[in-house]
Amino acid sequence: MHFFSFINSADAFHWEKNPATFMASRIFEYTDSHVIETFKDPTKRLKDYITDFPVLFSVESPHEVAARVGWIEKIVWDYDDPLVHYRFDESFRPIQQNELESIKWELGIVDFEFYRTHWAIKQGDLIKILTNRGFLIPRDEDPFANIVAISQGSAPQSPLTPVVTPSVFVSYSHADSEHLRRLQVHLSPLKRWTNLNIWDDTRLGAGDDWRSEIGKALSDCSAAILLVSADFLASDFISTDELPPLLQKASENGTRIIPIVLKPCLYTSHPELRKFQALNSPDQPLIGMDEAGKEALWSKLAKTVYDMIET
Repeated sequence: MHFFSFINSADAFHWEKNPATFMASRIFEYTDSHVIETFKDPTKRLKDYITDFPVLFSVESPHEVAARVGWIEKIVWDYDDPLVHYRFDESFRPIQQNELESIKWELGIVDFEFYRTHWAIKQGDLIKILTNRGFLIPRDEDPFANIVAISQGSAPQSPLTPVVTPSVFVSYSHADSEHLRRLQVHLSPLKRWTNLNIWDDTRLGAGDDWRSEIGKALSDCSAAILLVSADFLASDFISTDELPPLLQKASENGTRIIPIVLKPCLYTSHPELRKFQALNSPDQPLIGMDEAGKEALWSKLAKTVYDMIET
């Protein structure tokens, strides 16, 4: 689940000061009640979680000052009001007021918010929305380069190249869903820190053409994670619909295949999969590890994906 901060100020020069003070009494205004309940833990203060979210720094209408995308680096509490240390993300161009208002429904912002000093926490993937709307300044043709630009705030070099969002496809048997859920937890920070798209079939909704959606995800993927078990190898759908296009992409385009062996199975006997180096030894499947070993392996997998992004 993604969140972002929308901070609107009446001072046209507010975001030329760094750090900048903000009124604590205006925090959580225009924030949905279920979001407030999620984060308003009396044992914590805003600084304990807000640095994980991207921010839209805005100025009240009718000043017509362009909004900026950025990140909060630190919050220091000065009496009751927070002193906010922040940085702008230069990967995104300034967003004019009329442009921001044109996507208000996607961002969950209502009209009056543009005329009110407040700090709202919104549910939504700000980075993805703004990227899809063309506010990210393209960097180059490397599908992973734009992720680095977002996560590091580095300056773009090629403003004419379209943005390509790299995607990782997760292939697994539904019999191994409990392991998929743990994988999702370990990959979740990458979705928050970067623009990486991680696709598995839990993203399918009622009424979706599931074969078409899976086919598109397979076609778009830059890498694939295979959660291998006897159930995985026994699955007709995986064998006939998922593995062939993945193996073809690996052969023709160098698509990275990252297997992780969950349970004892015939992985090393598979005529095609055995040539791919599994993240763990097939003789030491994940199911036989203690909790610390399992967590270390999931962490290693997440690090492998992140290193692939940085390469």
